[in-house]
Parts: sequence; structure tokens; C-alpha cells
Amino acid sequence: MAALQADGWVMPDDPRDAWIRRQPDGLMEMRFEREVPRPPEKVWAALTVPERVADWLGTPIQIDGHVGGKFVVAFAHGGEDMVEATIVACDPPRLLALEWGDSIIRWEMTPTASGCRMVFHQTGLDTWWFMGGAAGWMGMIDDIVAIACGAGAKEIEGGYRAAVDRYRRDYGRFVPGHDARPVLRHFESSAFVMPKGGGRYMLRYSRRSMLPIARLWSALTEAERLADWLGVAHIDLRVGGEVEIRWPTRAAAVLYVIRELEAPTLMLWANADDPQESVRWRLVQKDPDFAGTRLVLTAAGVPTEDLLSVAIGWHAHLHELPEAALRGTPLPWSAEREQARAILMQAELAPRYRGRLARDAPDAV
Repeated sequence: MAALQADGWVMPDDPRDAWIRRQPDGLMEMRFEREVPRPPEKVWAALTVPERVADWLGTPIQIDGHVGGKFVVAFAHGGEDMVEATIVACDPPRLLALEWGDSIIRWEMTPTASGCRMVFHQTGLDTWWFMGGAAGWMGMIDDIVAIACGAGAKEIEGGYRAAVDRYRRDYGRFVPGHDARPVLRHFESSAFVMPKGGGRYMLRYSRRSMLPIARLWSALTEAERLADWLGVAHIDLRVGGEVEIRWPTRAAAVLYVIRELEAPTLMLWANADDPQESVRWRLVQKDPDFAGTRLVLTAAGVPTEDLLSVAIGWHAHLHELPEAALRGTPLPWSAEREQARAILMQAELAPRYRGRLARDAPDAV
């Protein structure tokens, strides 16, 4: 059985498994170690050369090998699942660190007489998703070693679900909350920000809830439910139909035109006044009992001067979406809730996003 050490790390029985530790803020960290019979350069190639990354993680979209560069990969199993990270440390072939959502991932390679020691470390993990993350990384770490040694990636022995069940069984007593099935908000990472040229940016938010896809789709496409979490709305649900969102207390409004519509998985709104700017909604429900529904919101073509306010605004509204989707009867828009949202945006989200944009979009802050 895994055992708790004096420094807070839980040591596994099987050296292939994760070392885990609870952080002071209640989030989790994990560490894997592997002895690789190849020099650090071989592991580095598996982590950074697009063809090698594709063998264990997915299809690389952008890998910029420098601090501040983007590391964007579409997972091999397709859909909207993506690694969207920023490189925060890079010392070839010894160290690669990524900011992935609100967590930090590090690979460190130390030369040994027989090759190198690879240490993988990730911090800032939500307790409920931690077990699945640890089980998944165990398989991918083995794949990285195999690829560095010239072999191919393999499926996790017994399958991913079985690995998750084993991690819950072996580590559960050390991870309070891992079995508290979340329904609403459980982990809300900051938007991923990418420059798109011409003074425009893309914001991408990824959210997951245990709600069925039909409830989330209704919250995105029914005027009464949009008013519950977004703003006073009118929506003509068809390609070419208009979507108007108003915020009466700010005397603000925006008009969109629906350009794509595939119920209940895809909808794209184009800004009627600025066709370069759009909002794309994507819903994916692969396994509702195990992973729930994933919502990906992509705000594209956002002008530099609007980036901070748009980033904060969508984050605040998405925070309210799951609760609104769960309600049997939607709440009408109210000035009081709009004011509470404004306080959240200024007190918590503005500092958070100013710091992020100072690095990814310095012209916007």
C-alpha cells in the first residue's frame, strides 16, 4: 500500500506510479520518475519534436521552443480536447516547463552513467480530477520513455478506466474530496490566450461539468436561460438568425449572427458589427457518467483594446453557467446579480488577467 512520508509525499509501492502530495491550498501535486537508458537529448526530442510528440500526446499545432512560446497540441483521440500551454522554462535538453491552465508541468532530465533520469512534476491539480490525471500521465510517461528508446506508444495495461479505479483505491485516503462527484463548478482555469496577428487575439476557455449535454445546450440557446447567466437576450436559433445580448445597467449590447449550428454540439456567433470577431461554442459528451460534458468557448478576433474586458467578462459569465443550466426554472436577469458579477470581475478576475495578459498580450494591459 502507498505510504505517507514525513515531508507530505505519498510514496507508491510500484516505482512506476506517482508520488503525490497535497499542497497548502488544498490542490494536489504529483511526481513520476523514470530511469531512461538513453541520453537526455532523446527524451528532449520526444517532448519537443512534433513527430515524436504526436506519438504519445497528439497532433502538434504549435510548439515554440522558447520561454513565452506556445505549446499547443490536439489530443490524439480528437474532438475539442487540447493541450494549450505556455512554455515558462526551457533549457535544452535538461528542462521543459509548461503553464497548462492554472497548473505547472515540468520535465527534468539528469544525465546518468546509463542514460538519464527523467522526473515529471505537476502542481495545482483539482482533487476530483487528480486521480484521472495521475492515471493518464502514468501511461504517457511510459510512452515518452518508449519513444525515447525507439519503440512505440502502448495502451495502458487494463485500460484507462481500470487505472483510474486503481489510483482511487490505492491513493484515495490521501486525497480528500476525490470521490465527491462535482456537478457544478469544480475547476475554472484562466483563458488560454493566443495572438492572431493584426492586433487580434483568441481566447479559449475549457469547462467541464457532470451535467448532461442537453441542459447546457438549452442554457446556450434559450433566451430565458441566457438571461439567467449572460444577459437579456433575443435569439433566433437558425443559421443566419440573430442573437442580441443586452446589459441594461451598463447600457451595453452586442449583436451576433449565427453562422454555424449543429445541435446540441456546435454553435458559432459572428459579431454583426465586426465580422472578424466571433464566439464559438462546442459541447462534447463522451462519457456522461465518467467525465460529464465538456464546454469549449472560443472568442476569436478580439481586438487588443478589448482583450482584458472580454477575457474577464467571459470568465465571470461562464462561472454562472453550470448553475443556471441546472436550474429547473431560469432566473430573470437582474441588476443586483449584474452588480455582484461586476464586483467579482474587478476584485478577483481583473488582477488575475492583468498578470496573464502582461505576458501573453502586453499591449492589452
